[in-house]
Amino acid sequence: MRWVGIGLGLLALNLAAGETIVPLTAAQLERLGVEFAQPQPVNAIPLGEVPAMVTVPPQAEAVLSAPVAGQIEEVKVARGDAVAARQVLVVMHSPELLAKQQRLLEAHQEFKVAKARYERERSLFADRVIAQSRFLETEKSWRQAQVAYAQARAELAALGIAQAAIARLIQTQKLDGRLKLASPLTGAVIAREVTVGQWVDRLAPLLRLTATSTLWLDMEVEAARAERLRPGAPVYVEPQGARGEVFLVGETVDPATQTTLVRARLTELRGLRPGRKVVAALFEPSAEPLLKLPRSALVEQEGAPFVFVRVPEGVKALPVSVKAQTEAEAFLTGIDPTAQVVSQGTAALKAAWLGEAEGEE
Repeated sequence: MRWVGIGLGLLALNLAAGETIVPLTAAQLERLGVEFAQPQPVNAIPLGEVPAMVTVPPQAEAVLSAPVAGQIEEVKVARGDAVAARQVLVVMHSPELLAKQQRLLEAHQEFKVAKARYERERSLFADRVIAQSRFLETEKSWRQAQVAYAQARAELAALGIAQAAIARLIQTQKLDGRLKLASPLTGAVIAREVTVGQWVDRLAPLLRLTATSTLWLDMEVEAARAERLRPGAPVYVEPQGARGEVFLVGETVDPATQTTLVRARLTELRGLRPGRKVVAALFEPSAEPLLKLPRSALVEQEGAPFVFVRVPEGVKALPVSVKAQTEAEAFLTGIDPTAQVVSQGTAALKAAWLGEAEGEE
């Protein structure tokens, strides 16, 4: 019989050759400082951590440009400000806008005159009072006026002026050279290109914007690791807790760094913003279900890994197959997912299991 000293007393262990159960009571486990952990089912193997940059998809960027030449009267936002779609960001004054409004009013007046003449002469032509050639010429003039009027309206609409504002202009006949430019998206201002009082030409960039609801992670991954990644592989950013999925593994390798571009789409942002440098944890999807445990749960004996699980008699040493490890966690198979696994106090249990006693009777 072997004896192992445990805290305040001696525990007798009846260990036959090859037996894997270490008989211990709950009180004895507590005195040993044994703690248990529940395995966590996972479906991916860690591939390590890599530096990453939070980036914006090209389609999420926009430039607010001047639709006409004019002078900047107001810039309501600064770099870094959050903006909402259709929020007015810039106000400018444009003589060109006044000219387009005047052209609309003239086109509208000509359209009304041409329409009235057309309707009158259509009736006369129906009564055979006027010749067909005269009526056709009047109809042509009316259609030309109709096209000119529609074009004048479309030119103002292309500047971002609402149809209700165009109708109000026609009704009031009051010109207004102030043009309000609104954000095309919800996001943030990443650059301000103009100042108040500045004269800008048509299509000059005023503000650069980016949507912040969709972000990417750009990573340069060692080629050998990148080859193990597939679209859909999970990516985690700690300590922020952000998550994402790989959607692109580059087709080329940088000859200088021997890395490949890997890009992930963030599905949980957790406060991450464009331009931030972070550390991303990569995972390779596993072909079989795995269990995740604290690395401290592993015990090695003759080069083989074991864990201790709770049984009615005490604890039992079970062999496991370790698929991957990090500094803090182990990913393995070989035990029941519902098992209670020893995560602390494994050194004393291993000594008891192997019969490395302090004293022997």
